[in-house]
Amino acid sequence: DAAAELRDDPRIVFLLVGDGPVKAALEADAARRGLTNVIFEPLQPAERMPYYFGLARAVVVPLRRHRLFAGARPSKAFPAWAAGVPVIFCGEGEMAAVVEASGAGAVVPPEDGPALAAAVRRYAELSDEEVARQAERGRQFVRQHYAWPRIIDAWLKGLRPA
Repeated sequence: DAAAELRDDPRIVFLLVGDGPVKAALEADAARRGLTNVIFEPLQPAERMPYYFGLARAVVVPLRRHRLFAGARPSKAFPAWAAGVPVIFCGEGEMAAVVEASGAGAVVPPEDGPALAAAVRRYAELSDEEVARQAERGRQFVRQHYAWPRIIDAWLKGLRPA
């Protein structure tokens, strides 16, 4: 729905990289609606993803509205931040709090096309300087909270007897 709302804005293209259970339905829906601002790419090896991140002004990380996802932290956000790309998270719960704490993205309600369209439009309109500031905050956030040494230290502390 967001792509349909933004179809006439030449600054905005939705590039969906990968495969998944809903890809065929999304491709069919985009074709049926004539959405030329939606491009589908096949699943890519991890080492190819920096190229795609380099094309993006923001990365959309969507989750459906479901109580199961309240504690989810979708892994797609962290490489985007590490690559210096702000994240637009469509969801609720724990990951929404992480995105807000990062200062490197936006949160919109899940399954809300107009809200996603508004967030994407905001990123298209942000100054390059503000996007760069958010990109740097995202890189720093990942280094400070989600780099492997931090994760391992937290894991080891959890294994120590109290």
